[in-house]
Amino acid sequence: MELEKETIPSESVTSNSFSHRLWVCILGGFFIGVIIASVLFPITISSKLLFTGIAFSIIVISVIYFFYQDTRYKKFGTFLGCCILFCCLGIMRFQSSFAVQGEKVLDTLLEESIVVEGIIVEDPDMRTNASRLVVLVDTVVSGNVSQFISRPMRILVSTDLYPKYMYGDKIRIEGKLQEPENFIGNTGREFNYDMYLAKDNIFYQMSFAKVEKISSGHGNSIKRTVLKIKRSFISHMEKVFSYPEAGLLSGLLLGEKSALGGKLEKDFRASGVIHVVVLSGYNVTLVADATVRMFGFLLGPVLGMIFGAVGIVLFAIITGGGATVIRASLMALLVLVARITGREYNMTRALFLAGFFMVLHNPKILVFDISFQLSFLATFGLIVIAPKLENYFGWVTNKLQIRENLIATLSTQIIVLPLLLYAIGDLSLISVPANIFVLVAVPWAMFFGFVATTVSFISIFLGTIFSFPAYFLLSYQIVVVEFLAGLHFSVVTIPPFALWIMLVVYVILFYTLYRISKNKDDKVFVSKHLSIQVKDR
Repeated sequence: MELEKETIPSESVTSNSFSHRLWVCILGGFFIGVIIASVLFPITISSKLLFTGIAFSIIVISVIYFFYQDTRYKKFGTFLGCCILFCCLGIMRFQSSFAVQGEKVLDTLLEESIVVEGIIVEDPDMRTNASRLVVLVDTVVSGNVSQFISRPMRILVSTDLYPKYMYGDKIRIEGKLQEPENFIGNTGREFNYDMYLAKDNIFYQMSFAKVEKISSGHGNSIKRTVLKIKRSFISHMEKVFSYPEAGLLSGLLLGEKSALGGKLEKDFRASGVIHVVVLSGYNVTLVADATVRMFGFLLGPVLGMIFGAVGIVLFAIITGGGATVIRASLMALLVLVARITGREYNMTRALFLAGFFMVLHNPKILVFDISFQLSFLATFGLIVIAPKLENYFGWVTNKLQIRENLIATLSTQIIVLPLLLYAIGDLSLISVPANIFVLVAVPWAMFFGFVATTVSFISIFLGTIFSFPAYFLLSYQIVVVEFLAGLHFSVVTIPPFALWIMLVVYVILFYTLYRISKNKDDKVFVSKHLSIQVKDR
């Protein structure tokens, strides 16, 4: 279809350019401030110095704006002032986020065996040999005397798998109280474990603790009901499917990667497809993209997008609505809106604005939460890089969505690879073919698996019959993953390298993307008939 084009006035382009640069200064300044405070922590910058910086920035903006007539000076002063202002605000926001910690009232009990009571405030994390509970402790028990804590503290408790505990259970815990410590991983990289837990306001842990249930029914009633439905869904799933297919389906639908088992989870990591069974944007954005295409094939593109968006919201609800899945789902929704509107430029701005509000809510995630970093980068790749790669892969067949899966995989791999290599160090050489072969089956396996499990609530026999297509697709994925992960060259471990190397790679990468965008003509057109932005090439 030939588009009817209308040239945008140069004044509008200039105004858009100024607005864009102002957004960059505001968001960039805030992010830089949070990064500075994160790197310096536990050293803090005094409030007097920060307020001085804020006052200085306001003075710079006011003086240059009111006393200089040259537009260039006005713009420069505005950009500089906003950058300094929001940098100071970013530092203040990070430092204030630790105010919730307050006085660490349990420090005097560190390395001692104690008895405490509290309520489980997150869905228990069931590992292979242990259960991990996040407990909001409000009472310390000494003999027959119970002493209430002035500020309840979150503690990560590791205990036996059985008996099982649920969100909202009030429990009594006996064990040694410790502070989380950093450790060296298998690839020689130090994992900042204490700050990884601190981002969720967890500052203590108790390992191999004895746990006794006191009562149940505490916590948020809505969250408790949703998690109860989730557990019931998993229980029926395990009645219809056998292991390891049940574990894989549980990971696909609910993000329960622990259900895979140690060996299969290791194979999924080695083949570079672990993202389909974890609650991160790296999972949700790719799987949502494939799911939308499936519904688009059945119902048309518009309904496909709508059902995809509804599916993402339902996924967030049924998995418990934790902070990680909410962030990942929001990123995935942005990708869908980008596809519906075709406005890559506006969606990039929306992505950074969404990131701003996430960091504003919890500034610790910017530096200490690799899940957030991967979610953000993967979404950026799907919005910005994927459309550019489409021009180079038109020769690849789109049967079974091979081209779409290839482009989605490459666009996310390109942008997340430097971070993955720096933080983890494992380079999967078979991730691209693994993703192409596995993602083809993911949406259909999820669909048939969901239908079979839902039917099993009516009849286990009928659910088993309906499970045959999903069972075949799940088995297919497992066979592909185990075969590729078994190749001796599947994974290469990269030795630890300096942070500045990763930063230089990202500078080169973003500069290359910028140059590719600038190579297009500067003349911008807007279609009168379609809500998309096009540029004359």
